[in-house]
Amino acid sequence: MSVQMMAPTVAPRPHPRWLQGIIVFGILTFGAYSAWEDGLRDHLAAQNEPYPESPDSPVNRPSASPNSPADPSQVELAGAVGSQPADKSAKEDPDSAARAAAEKSTEKPKYKVAKVTLKDQRGKVIYSGPVDLTPTITRIHAGTRLSFPHDGVVFQNRERRLPRQERDYYHEYVHPTDGVKGPGPQRIVTGKNGEIYYTFDHYNSFLQWDDEHGWTPVKSK
Repeated sequence: MSVQMMAPTVAPRPHPRWLQGIIVFGILTFGAYSAWEDGLRDHLAAQNEPYPESPDSPVNRPSASPNSPADPSQVELAGAVGSQPADKSAKEDPDSAARAAAEKSTEKPKYKVAKVTLKDQRGKVIYSGPVDLTPTITRIHAGTRLSFPHDGVVFQNRERRLPRQERDYYHEYVHPTDGVKGPGPQRIVTGKNGEIYYTFDHYNSFLQWDDEHGWTPVKSK
């Protein structure tokens, strides 16, 4: 006959009284703080005052500088002076986007010609008066192109109206003419060394920009 030995049952030891007291005190303290916080929120809400946020709250975190991009990969590399990230509207209609940007520009009309007479291909006068070239020159510096085929291409200077240079020295850009659906007779021609030329009669004559004297006629070479 075998006898099985039973292990003695050990009764759980009660928590010390001091530990129970700490737990009860913590519960009462948390309840009192919650009641005080609710009362403070109700008081500030009645006075239309903001509730103070903690230092780690998103409200108090320093915001990113408007000039610092969130993602460096979204920064367009400067292929032209003053390049800006292209938006959706500019991709859909670059002509209207360029004109809208020019209209919003607060820059004074620096590149303004006092008076020109514009003619169409049949020789009919379509405009006579001042011409402000600032919007076009501004978009050229910003790297914005219009949808016209000749906007931003190499100007070959076949007529030799400008000083002779290497083949890809000059580039031409369209300055839109109001009332004309196509590119019209006006062009801006730039040189690699910063020269700016303007022709209002489709390359027959040119004016050159000078920071000191403004627009001056270019003598045929």
